[in-house]
Amino acid sequence: MAEPLMAAGEVGDQRRAARDERREPVTNGAGAVTNGKPFRPLLRAYALWVPLILLATAVNISSAVYDLHRGGRTLPLWEPFSWELSSGVSVLVAVLVLAIAARLAPIERGWRRALAIHIAATLPFSAIHTGGMFSSRWLVYRLQDSHYHASLSDAFYEYRKDLVTYAILYGAYWIATRPHAPSPAEPLRDAEEPADPVITIVDGVHTHRTPLSAILSLRAAGNYVEFHLDGGNRPLMRGSLQEMQEKLAAHGFVRTHRSWVVNPRRVRRLTALGSGDFTLTFDSGAEAPLSRRFPEALAYLRKKEGAALATPSIT
Repeated sequence: MAEPLMAAGEVGDQRRAARDERREPVTNGAGAVTNGKPFRPLLRAYALWVPLILLATAVNISSAVYDLHRGGRTLPLWEPFSWELSSGVSVLVAVLVLAIAARLAPIERGWRRALAIHIAATLPFSAIHTGGMFSSRWLVYRLQDSHYHASLSDAFYEYRKDLVTYAILYGAYWIATRPHAPSPAEPLRDAEEPADPVITIVDGVHTHRTPLSAILSLRAAGNYVEFHLDGGNRPLMRGSLQEMQEKLAAHGFVRTHRSWVVNPRRVRRLTALGSGDFTLTFDSGAEAPLSRRFPEALAYLRKKEGAALATPSIT
């Protein structure tokens, strides 16, 4: 019953949304070229990776310098710096392989598949790391009119270390990208506050998009229906009260008179008139009649469950 009520408004919203999408070059994040949302997990991961790698680089540089001095060797400082900085920068590039593997096989969808893909990913990870590291060192040594030598055995040695590095960096990635539970101070609004349905009221040249909660009552006015809204506004829309009652019944509106339909959620008081009829008083102070010819409406309003109200003023 709610679909006819929403049809006109939804069509308008869809048309406006289509125009907005044509005007905006940025999408909602579902495509390949987006507003950056799909890259946020990677950015969060880099926010952990960069400090970790910088810390490890600093420790390795100080350790290399200390070992040289302890062994009685002296080397220019640019050599240990170039060794470790080239490694750190290369790792920051190689972790893109880790991020791709993590997206292809999230561990939440099965750890066996994820483990297999990550083991395979360690090969290109180590190749990028060692290749970038050795190439950078070779270039630095050439600029210093010196020579840097690396062998295949060095690559195998680095691969064993890269396995540990990969595991540590994956742990940082998992911590950075795992879903977080919503804060108790900021509950999900959609779960606690469902959207208020909206009705489109066409009043001559004016179109009103009105939440159903803002409607107190509807009254038949010849070939029109008069809506009584918050603030005293009373737009007229061509149609019959019976048609509007059928559309609004799914939202709890009830017929209380041959000329009236009311929103029970806004009713705060029932006053007996002695003849079997009643006067309904809304929370705004406005009133509407309840005829004795509509006993189902009376029973509905008196029952808290039916009216979805728990106000002691309804008697």
